Amino acid sequence: MHNLKQIRIGILEDHLMIQQYLSEQVNALNTKKSVWDAPTEIKLDFVVDTFDKLKARLRRNDAIPPDVLLLDLLFDKSDNVNGKDVAIYLSKYYVQTKIIVISDLLDDKALTESLFKIPNIKACLSKSEVVKKRELLGETILKVAQIKLFKSYKKEDETNAPAIDEIDAIYEIEVIDNIKGFEITSFKKPILQLLAKGKTPKEIAGENYINKTQQTIDKHLAELRKQFKVATNESLIAKTLYLGVLRFRSK
Repeated sequence: MHNLKQIRIGILEDHLMIQQYLSEQVNALNTKKSVWDAPTEIKLDFVVDTFDKLKARLRRNDAIPPDVLLLDLLFDKSDNVNGKDVAIYLSKYYVQTKIIVISDLLDDKALTESLFKIPNIKACLSKSEVVKKRELLGETILKVAQIKLFKSYKKEDETNAPAIDEIDAIYEIEVIDNIKGFEITSFKKPILQLLAKGKTPKEIAGENYINKTQQTIDKHLAELRKQFKVATNESLIAKTLYLGVLRFRSK
């Protein structure tokens, strides 16, 4: 009889909605055991939202470092700490923990290249791609954990509503439009809100209370990207969440 191999997963992410989505995806892996080389169990070990909480967890006497850490790049802004700092720390003190970076700031080629120079970082995934392609996170975790796949995942129907919409039923998206230095006009406010809900520019234009052409919506989004100094709409969402312009609260 084989001994059960356990792969322990940790999550460092300060966004409640993304925390829940990542947790659900990790827990769902054990329902797909037919796709990898058994006997292996995937265990969600912990979810934390700050670097201090991660260090406290790792320093406990009974603590076992996670085999894989899912790491957000932007969090804990009050302490001027980011995901890159965490990865460097883990590479120094917890060399056995492999890191999967999950962020929508990866369109910055120089940033991505610098991340892969950190030994523990084994993969970098876009948050938007992780949400759209539900099998992507699982496949990456298994690959990074060096679990041998003996047949491919059955691709899920990507026409289904993404999990982010399911979680949207729990959380309400707010746009704080009066933060000094990051003010947003009354017309751009609902555009950003709808973008955060996963709407495309075309879908935003078609909303009854917007009722503008897609060209107009694209123009306003371009102005927002310029204002927040990002290159993509995905990075716009990530940056505004980081700055507190976008906030999620329980309904």
